[in-house]
Amino acid sequence: MDSAPALEAAIARAVGADIRDLHWFTIMDRADAIGATHLLSNDDYADEYDTGLPARAEHRFEMLTSSIGSILEKCPHATVGIALTDAFQVEHVRHTDRSTFASTMHNDFIEQSPSDTIYVID
Repeated sequence: MDSAPALEAAIARAVGADIRDLHWFTIMDRADAIGATHLLSNDDYADEYDTGLPARAEHRFEMLTSSIGSILEKCPHATVGIALTDAFQVEHVRHTDRSTFASTMHNDFIEQSPSDTIYVID
């Protein structure tokens, strides 16, 4: 998956929505090839918790495609997932220390919030 349009189409197929319309989501490398979890948001306090980019839809999309592209480039056979968060995680993130951010969020999605849906991007 080399091009942004192909990746965008794969995301739309998997999630069933334009990624620019999503507010809270994470990107997980479920094969742990990289071990990074990225949380992006369009909320007012997003810059405090995400990558520091302005919290606008286009920036979220660019970071999403870049992150998935990096995972697939480093590990072509990795399974990449997008998980949409629920209110519990949004509240939890506000109190999560950045040093434990990635591991905590990963554990929360897998273990503490089975109602979250993980969409696999292939």
